[in-house]
Amino acid sequence: LGHIEVVKLLVAHGAEVTCKDKKSYTPLHAAASSGMISVVKYLLDLGVDMNEPNAYGNTPLHVACYNGQDVVVNELIDCGANVNQMNEKGFTPLHFAAASTHGALCLELLVCNGADVNMKVGDSKAIRSLLTRQYV
Repeated sequence: LGHIEVVKLLVAHGAEVTCKDKKSYTPLHAAASSGMISVVKYLLDLGVDMNEPNAYGNTPLHVACYNGQDVVVNELIDCGANVNQMNEKGFTPLHFAAASTHGALCLELLVCNGADVNMKVGDSKAIRSLLTRQYV
């Protein structure tokens, strides 16, 4: 069985798709982080909250961006994920994509879908200045 078949089997036997671990990670966080697009789509079809934060305030979009999961990022954005959602420290998915060594396509997807490149965290520079320095 593949991942999606296992998830469907678990759900059919009563598994709770909104459950959280001790750090408030949901099944959607796990699927988004790992790039399991079929599981992500299935969970979204079941109506799970795509903007649900974990204990650190990170949404599935944050973790997908950090891990460079561009297909998942695209799906989450298409389904209405908040591209400017801040975590507990004020970081958005755009910050996570910029911090990732493999998040370039995620950066493009976020910016093309309304991510605020002028957003600052505390006294730091706007993400735009960090991006300009990184890619020029």
